[in-house]
Amino acid sequence: MRHPSSAQYHNRIWGATAILTAVLLNLCVAGQAHAQQLSDPKQILQKCFATYGSMQSYEGKSSVDSVLMSAATGKVLKQTGTTALMRFRRPNRLRLDYTAPVGSRTVWSNATEIGVFDSLISKYWTVPAQPTMETMLPVLYKQASTAACFDPLYGISKAAIPSRLTAFQLKPPALLNGHPVYIVTATLPGKSVSQWTWWIDRKSLLLYKLEQQTPGLTQKYRVIQDGIETIKTRPVTLTLRCVFTAITPNAAVSDDLFDFKPPAGATPQITPPDPGAVR
Repeated sequence: MRHPSSAQYHNRIWGATAILTAVLLNLCVAGQAHAQQLSDPKQILQKCFATYGSMQSYEGKSSVDSVLMSAATGKVLKQTGTTALMRFRRPNRLRLDYTAPVGSRTVWSNATEIGVFDSLISKYWTVPAQPTMETMLPVLYKQASTAACFDPLYGISKAAIPSRLTAFQLKPPALLNGHPVYIVTATLPGKSVSQWTWWIDRKSLLLYKLEQQTPGLTQKYRVIQDGIETIKTRPVTLTLRCVFTAITPNAAVSDDLFDFKPPAGATPQITPPDPGAVR
């Protein structure tokens, strides 16, 4: 699965948000208990993803905050927020309902199609369905700008941690909202090196919180002085923070839920919008 570059996130509304998209803080239904406390950070993260991989269905909410900050001054240059409700059922049924200040977006997959409806432009587009969650991931990224970035959607869809995720560390024991958690960190090399942190319940191995921090990015911006426009660049750091709430593993979800019908007045679009476009 090809993950979108960190620089794209602050330029689009439906970034790895989708990313992003979906497990739990304040568990409604606890997962399998693990009496033995673990000490290997990579093993903890692998077991966390395996917990999601064992689910036959899922329902829950997530919130994603994206903060772009000046590396020189620490000033916040841009901040966006998105919430999502995610439902899925194996082998290939999925629904993601996103809400942002500028509008909403629904992504669905049933037995015949993967579709996207964007309320901001009142358009929708569809492509043929994929047989499994894993084969669906590249299509979700291309059609809906939705990426599985080491989050619950990744765990549901994939079996293993990629070798390029390195430098695992386990932080001291901690509490998050009263819940004992493992705090696991790792590094993802690339054009820009990103630092990842996961807050994982010590008993259920379900994910409460996720953070990705990518320093060393460059942002272009416009400056107008004396009526003359100049394009300048500045170093920035991008932070994505996801919190997961109100989740029901192995939830009872019906087929009707995944057969989304665009509202009256919506029109079909032949190709999806450019995922890197600024709206």
